[in-house]
Amino acid sequence: DGSYVGRQGPNCEFAKCPDAVAAGIIKGKVSIGPICPVEREGVPCPVPPEAYTSREVILYSADGVTIVKRMNFLSDGTYSFEVQPGTYVLNILKQGIDHAGELPKTITVKSGETIEFNFSIDTGIR
Repeated sequence: DGSYVGRQGPNCEFAKCPDAVAAGIIKGKVSIGPICPVEREGVPCPVPPEAYTSREVILYSADGVTIVKRMNFLSDGTYSFEVQPGTYVLNILKQGIDHAGELPKTITVKSGETIEFNFSIDTGIR
């Protein structure tokens, strides 16, 4: 990080290293649906992995404009960002008529903290 320590005092001892700031984690799982135009009770319509991996989750700085990190959801719908302590805004890259009522979401992460935020994407298929 560019910091350093030097020997000091009458015994020529090293000064204590500055405390490191531990990264935090923002992670979660998204659910996507409906996937089929007509879903019948008792006949599930499974979400294919491509429905997750073709969509992006984006982490912005506190201003909600500057992109800090972005990733495609993993095939099981999970995501994870390792970040420095601070305030961020989580959102998705909208695809077609996708909508997530819980987004954008402002999240504040402390040093070493893990924040889990799960949400749903409504595909608009009816």
